Amino acid sequence: MPTQTRIAIIGAGVVGQTFAQLLADCSQYVVALGSRAQGNMHGAVQDAEVVLLTVSDSAIESVCVELANSFKADAVVAHCSGALTSDILKAHAGPTASMHPLQTFPNVEAALPKVKGTYAYCEGDEAALPDVKALAQALGMQPVEIASKNKPLYHAAAVMACNNLVALMECALKLGEAANINRDIMWQSLKPLIDATVENIDKHGTKDALTGPVARGDIETLRSHLNAIESNSRLDETQEKVYREMASQAAELVDRKVAL
Repeated sequence: MPTQTRIAIIGAGVVGQTFAQLLADCSQYVVALGSRAQGNMHGAVQDAEVVLLTVSDSAIESVCVELANSFKADAVVAHCSGALTSDILKAHAGPTASMHPLQTFPNVEAALPKVKGTYAYCEGDEAALPDVKALAQALGMQPVEIASKNKPLYHAAAVMACNNLVALMECALKLGEAANINRDIMWQSLKPLIDATVENIDKHGTKDALTGPVARGDIETLRSHLNAIESNSRLDETQEKVYREMASQAAELVDRKVAL
């Protein structure tokens, strides 16, 4: 019978709880979930061969320092931050790594079905990476190695695609409200368009998925949009700036010059 790996997940937030639940039925691991609030962090990590810190980015270093004397000397210690590298775990003398799931975790119920198939970006010591990749695979994720120096740009890409998309949708909804369209109706109207656009990017890439006035070179329509935004008292310069910058970015896709 294969030997089971003892893993401690430190941090009982959404990510920690999600991973603990997914690993509970995995015969490959024996899981201990610990947190500061429960006061059981030291006990959870003492016998662990792999320790995964799922605490907030700001707490990773301090938690690692606090637990450093409780880790097994050869334990693999990793965190789940997208922005930080494994260097922040230097309080542990053994192998360290990071494993960032490229997925959004609003709550445990919503996250559980989305983890499978998610890409997990992994970096760190060569001695730690096999264990971290195996953990990602056990969770149903697809591990990808990334160099430590590239994590900030990688994480910026993730923020652009996820967090900034939410902000962009908010701008679109505000434009709809300025046109006296009910916010909920505007969203329900936009959602099929958004879904189709994402599908087109998936199938054809960003350049061939681009439609609308920029793709057509219709500068007059773009200017009319900006005039309407600038003259509407319910809007502010944020919407104007976002529209202008996004038009310029779209123009680069089709090698057009957009003077707005």
